[in-house]
Amino acid sequence: MTSPQTLIFAITCFFLPNLIACRGVSRPADAQSKDNECEAVLPPMPDFKKPVDYVVWYTERNYPSEAPLGDSLYSALNTIDAPDKAAGRQLTAAAAGPWSQSDFPELAEHIRRVSEHLQPLVAATNTAEVTWDLTIARKSGFLVPPKPETRAFRYLCMTILAKAWHVENKENLPAPEVLLQAWGACLNCANHIEKRYGVTTCLLAMSIRHYVYLAICKGLRLGILDETSINRLLDLLAARARIIPIDEAYRFELMSLFDLLQRLYPNGKFSDAAAEKVGATEYLPPRGFLLPPPETTATKAREYYHSLIELASAELSLAGCKRMLKLDREREHIQKGNNILSMYLPSLIRTYELSVYHETLRRGTILALAINRFQKHEGRWPVGFYELNEQTLMSVKKDPYSDSGFVYRVNAGVPILYSLGYDGKDNDGVHDGKAYRKSEYDIVIIPCPEDERPQ
Repeated sequence: MTSPQTLIFAITCFFLPNLIACRGVSRPADAQSKDNECEAVLPPMPDFKKPVDYVVWYTERNYPSEAPLGDSLYSALNTIDAPDKAAGRQLTAAAAGPWSQSDFPELAEHIRRVSEHLQPLVAATNTAEVTWDLTIARKSGFLVPPKPETRAFRYLCMTILAKAWHVENKENLPAPEVLLQAWGACLNCANHIEKRYGVTTCLLAMSIRHYVYLAICKGLRLGILDETSINRLLDLLAARARIIPIDEAYRFELMSLFDLLQRLYPNGKFSDAAAEKVGATEYLPPRGFLLPPPETTATKAREYYHSLIELASAELSLAGCKRMLKLDREREHIQKGNNILSMYLPSLIRTYELSVYHETLRRGTILALAINRFQKHEGRWPVGFYELNEQTLMSVKKDPYSDSGFVYRVNAGVPILYSLGYDGKDNDGVHDGKAYRKSEYDIVIIPCPEDERPQ
């Protein structure tokens, strides 16, 4: 179960697309319609006489039985030390573009120390699918992620990206092959972890992909990628850049709440001893205060999450953001008179907004690659999307923030590509990195914003 503190931590640190399973059936990566008729599958209601094993339910739903155990594949994470403050600040900048030892000496030393541990971790990302042992999430009583281990995935991917961008001097740019290997490793690492612990790791996966998308656009801007490299990169994105499974993250959150209720209410009655055992006493008031029957709590939570999951299973859009605002007001009403829901029914508006934003970056990055491929093949920039392969780009050319496509034009021989951003209005390409929640700004893909950093 994701506590309020954990959710705040996740959004703060990683604030900054994965085949979505609908009844266990995988769909193509660019099937962005996400089958609106897809049933909003919910975890089973808690049973206070014969508890439901939610770990088994979630594992069978999300992980192939034949997939190797991700905990073993990524065990080398425990050998990587987090960068200190200076190296950490440098790592954020180095993951997005070329740098040399003279630029970031502390980072260069950090990478030298951890380089021997990176290869087994990169090898782990070559596995198509993994299974996670979710039982370890119960060590603290709730289904929550072990924070140090979860943070290490971010260090891993940022270090892989920074190492790929490292050059001896600014005159020498990285080889495309080195960059493609690093980008592919990070994309698949994001695929591995995004359904691991609900909203927390889904946000982390978004952050990792954001770094990759920015790095790709930087590679295009610097002219590192030739036509062959772009073709390979488009294939890579089709295979590894997947639609964000935010609906699955919401299922995990509901499942975690149900699991908590079973533990707090053995045989249907609240237990102080059980609350102390699972570590919930710091969040719960004296027994009997604002604690209605657990069946009532579970029913209210189920109804709320049903609406969330149904929304997140549909196409990610600006209209969805507005619907989320209404759902959040309903959440505030549901919480009244119920202390457990007040503590464990967090606002998830930001997670949805970020999902729309990162889906926009995914589509925009694919379009940017297609535009650059056309230029290298034809020797000029395309006049419009109609000159590109319409069938290939049909599912990505629509801007999630509008009813039409991304804005694209060529001004004085310079191409520009952008999304309308949160206000749904064309602001003539005025960019801001937080345009997913700020008005009067657009989300610019081309030219790559020099000051952009992942949220």
